[in-house]
Amino acid sequence: MKALMNIKNNKRVGLKKIWLKGVQLKKAGFTLIELLVVLAIFAVVMSVALFDQAGLNSNILITNLAYETALAVREAQTYGIGVRATGANNPTFDKGYGAYFDMDNMNQIVVFGDSNGDNFYAGSTELQSLYEIKNQRGNRISSICVGTPTCTSLTSGQKLSLMFKRPNPEATFHVFNLDGSEPNPDLTGPAVIVVNNTGGTNCRAIIIETTGQIRVENSTGGNCSNTPKP
Repeated sequence: MKALMNIKNNKRVGLKKIWLKGVQLKKAGFTLIELLVVLAIFAVVMSVALFDQAGLNSNILITNLAYETALAVREAQTYGIGVRATGANNPTFDKGYGAYFDMDNMNQIVVFGDSNGDNFYAGSTELQSLYEIKNQRGNRISSICVGTPTCTSLTSGQKLSLMFKRPNPEATFHVFNLDGSEPNPDLTGPAVIVVNNTGGTNCRAIIIETTGQIRVENSTGGNCSNTPKP
């Protein structure tokens, strides 16, 4: 019995030593070659990232501007089809809301409550939200067009109102001239709002469909020219 116990103990000791050797082997560090390979890969990745840092920042900023513009239009749609009154002194629930763009002031987006029902932004009495485009890289709204099958670009002096009125989620499109006249009251969408960088090399298109769908496309889906097409 004692001999048998010794044999078991010896086996246990032997197994323990083998297991410890395995642990010691697993704790071994990198070889010099492995370390050099890892450092080389790290250097390549960092050099590519630093080389394209400006382009990466430009993509992020232009994408943010596009989605912020789309969210401003979405805000008007939410107010228009939701239960939100227009008019501070005499609130009513039968008027629409709109997103207003002025071609002579492309750095502002106005969300307004159409209290007088003319689809036109009448000033501060109808103002709900005012968004200003401010960034140091020159990203801006570069062009707007409306219509199908030909998307007609707005020109200097013209204004665009994208209107939403309960209970329908559909958008209506209203282009006004400098004198306030509306040459085409029956204008149909979509509307395409292009945001672009200073060099015109990176753009996003915000597309508002007649159905009320609002989406953002990158430069491969949209068009960076002065006459964007949906």
